Amino acid sequence: MIKSSPVIGWGGCLLAAVLIGCGGPQETKKLSADELLADGRYADARAAVAARGGGAPRDQAIVAVSRIAERPDRESAKAAVELLHAGGQVEAAVAANELLALMFTLPADVDNEVSNLAVEVALGAAGLGPLARVEVTPVPGSEISTSLAISVLERLHLWLAVYSGAVDPPRLLDGWNGCYTLLGGSLEQGNDLDAWRLYSSLAHLSVLVHDGAPGSSLSTVMLRTTVEAVEQNTEIAVAVRCDPSSPLDKLRSALARDR
Repeated sequence: MIKSSPVIGWGGCLLAAVLIGCGGPQETKKLSADELLADGRYADARAAVAARGGGAPRDQAIVAVSRIAERPDRESAKAAVELLHAGGQVEAAVAANELLALMFTLPADVDNEVSNLAVEVALGAAGLGPLARVEVTPVPGSEISTSLAISVLERLHLWLAVYSGAVDPPRLLDGWNGCYTLLGGSLEQGNDLDAWRLYSSLAHLSVLVHDGAPGSSLSTVMLRTTVEAVEQNTEIAVAVRCDPSSPLDKLRSALARDR
């Protein structure tokens, strides 16, 4: 008896083609430098930047922040400052601002020292602090200088809020002095958003400094500066009083004890 061969109809052919296709190599989405950085793949992030040319301030910031996140030490920080200066003085300040913004995207388990070094690298790129590469800074009080000062204050506040026990007072003082220099002695801002960011970062930071060192000269200066920030930006007065994120009650308490 002759056995009949199995017959595959059109439906079977289609199914087989689909199965073969599914088993073949799949094209995977290529991650951007930003995504690789957020995933903690620092060397890959640098390679992605190099592949696209790497000349923009954000590209320099990605490479710089990946260096200090991968190896948070003094040599990496110095190299990061050099990287930020690759495009010139003004571009260095822009790249420093980008670096501080990228800090919010890093994996949650990065070392505490990375925040410390990010502040010092950002200020060093502007010619300030212990890592200053040059003495010339962006024009104090200019838009880029003010933006950088606010970004540094925000990073100092977040760093101090999480690692209050590991804060080095001289480094905090360097950060504060650098910000005050960048602001050029004026706390008045050109728009409500920057005014609020300046007040909010100053207020939170000054309260934390006061809690850690009540009555210190730094605490007194920062509390006074926070009050001046509100006085010079009256358009945010309602938000200062009513916004749930405003630390007004804590400020009042600190000022009552440190007149």
